Amino acid sequence: MKINRTRERILDKSIELFNRKQASNVSTVQISTALEISPGNLYYYYTNKEEVIRCTWKERMVPEITEILETAEEINDKKDLEQYLKDYYADDNHEHMARPGMVYISHPSEYGTLYSKAELEALSSVCKTYELPLFMDGARLGYGLMSKDTDVTLPDIAKLCDVFYIGGTKVGALCGEAVVFTHGNMPKHFLTTVKQHGALNAKGRLLGVQFDTLFTDDLYFEISKHAIEMAEKLKKAFKEKGYQFLIDSPTNQIFVILDNEKKKELEKEARFGFWEKYDETHTVVRIATSWGTTEEELNALIELI
Repeated sequence: MKINRTRERILDKSIELFNRKQASNVSTVQISTALEISPGNLYYYYTNKEEVIRCTWKERMVPEITEILETAEEINDKKDLEQYLKDYYADDNHEHMARPGMVYISHPSEYGTLYSKAELEALSSVCKTYELPLFMDGARLGYGLMSKDTDVTLPDIAKLCDVFYIGGTKVGALCGEAVVFTHGNMPKHFLTTVKQHGALNAKGRLLGVQFDTLFTDDLYFEISKHAIEMAEKLKKAFKEKGYQFLIDSPTNQIFVILDNEKKKELEKEARFGFWEKYDETHTVVRIATSWGTTEEELNALIELI
């Protein structure tokens, strides 16, 4: 139908202009002019630019992202990463495909798992071969560094990663993260880009004071270690009472399997995160200790379980 064709043409042209000029710099008049239709004709299909953007996201971007995620290959280690990159560059059409631009890892991961130093070295080696920056998400970095099962240190991360950030809010800071470019490789005009996206504080002293305090007298490491110790004590209590775990995380995160009735009972007195359905009668929940967890709070929860 002509109506549908015109509507689709408007979305096509809008995406083209948004990509070229950024959506904030494109008006409905510019879209209609590029299509050689009147603004009134455009308004017949979309009431304003915001509706064009919403439909672009819902009808075009969401399906594409969903397809990418559904067909994405799982990459767990150096072997997977190297094979993925070899396959990509071996494809004669790779210049017409989305180009790999960065390798992103999280340490610890959402599951509380950790990379070993050998694994980081291997990933770093592949990244250097293919000239890809290795980025580490360090939202929970303190808890990874202080795990008794890790052999990775902060200097190791600085040596092997191109960019990483030191999480603040999960380790006692009021706000902010500290982004570290490790090899003098901060992109040109980086602060300008940050400012354009509304992420640069007018006054940065608040952020600086927090991290200055956290890294004075090893406070960052000590309070992270405290969270690990609290988690170990809680895991021990769960084990002694016969509970099972989905994952035996070496960090401050505990993934315990609860009977659904017990879960309802605990929800009246404690807060924890739903993780996934285990079976018809059990649920996996995530409990995270922190820098601020006290012995009294921990003992009270142990009494409840």
